[in-house]
Amino acid sequence: MKLDDVQNHLKRKLASAKLRQVPLDHILLCGPRELTQDIFWYLSVQAQVRARVFAAASFRTPGDLNAVLTHLKMGSVLYIDEIHCLKRWVVPVLSSAMQDFALDVVLGKAPHVKNVRLNLPPFTVLAATTRPTLLAYQLHTLFHTEYQIHQR
Repeated sequence: MKLDDVQNHLKRKLASAKLRQVPLDHILLCGPRELTQDIFWYLSVQAQVRARVFAAASFRTPGDLNAVLTHLKMGSVLYIDEIHCLKRWVVPVLSSAMQDFALDVVLGKAPHVKNVRLNLPPFTVLAATTRPTLLAYQLHTLFHTEYQIHQR
């Protein structure tokens, strides 16, 4: 799709989400970095929501991602650039948060381990990748909308 087509489609999706008073579905942007970033900036201006921007490589441990997820507000947009670079031990944490809007945290050490489930407010993951074939299948299935951006 061309950049303008993606922007028009997102504008309609955003209007629909606002009408229903729900956050946008998770969105995957595939294409050149400058085009995916243009879409992110367009969406953040149109949606007028708080957006958090991160490179996938910045999440070195599940704790790094947990710290970000626990500070999201209702309807926030979490933009993850080059999501295919996400470490494999962080993928299950993000998948659970995207699917259930919850985090499962283990507290303590054996034999006194306690599992705690933290509920998260509904949010949108907007992810970009230049190499969609490298994205973990577990994550790929959670994006309800995927755009292949080819040119301006």
